Amino acid sequence: MAKLSQSSSGKHCFDKNNDSRISPATECIGGTERPLRLAERPHETGLKWALLNYNPHGHGPPHVYDTPHLDVHFYLQSKAQRDAIRPGPCDVLINCTDYAKATAPIPPAYMPADYQDQGLAEVAMGNHLIDPTAPEWHHKGFTHAFIYGAYDGELTFLEPMVSIDWLNTLARDRNHGGCTPIKQPSRWQHPGLHPEKYCIRYHPKRDAFTISLEQFTRNAV
Repeated sequence: MAKLSQSSSGKHCFDKNNDSRISPATECIGGTERPLRLAERPHETGLKWALLNYNPHGHGPPHVYDTPHLDVHFYLQSKAQRDAIRPGPCDVLINCTDYAKATAPIPPAYMPADYQDQGLAEVAMGNHLIDPTAPEWHHKGFTHAFIYGAYDGELTFLEPMVSIDWLNTLARDRNHGGCTPIKQPSRWQHPGLHPEKYCIRYHPKRDAFTISLEQFTRNAV
């Protein structure tokens, strides 16, 4: 279970063209973010905290994730480590030294099946590893997806992404959602329990949604 902390605008800005002004459209990223404390944090999962991001206009890449959606980051690194990833002029407004660390290669044995590093590193997050076999990368629309985060050669967050349209669909659907398998690496860098599914559900009696990691299994290292 997660407990809410204080939300913020989530904006991270950098004067990329050095004109002493910040353009919200081109020199800021992020929507609204809310850190979540994990009330129950089994040591063996490695999960330290979570971050809920609402992106009312979506984000890049264009025509893939540029629709309103939620990003739910379950972090394997501390908040202090995440906050230390600085703004700067490289890629998605990230410090260039930090960009190099964010895109340091994941050893092949620890790279999740089908996932690729396309250099999508971002300030205050790190790199985003994507699955190019997912439907949204083939013009089939974005409903929900799973992203792995990386920094300095290690996986650092697990991220279900869910479109607002999909949540509205679940609220109307008789089954009210379900679970999707998470593609796994052949080995994990650290021993412990790792989730094999992410689940998105609507609960009509509470008029509420849950986005969760489930079916934690002890995997090879």
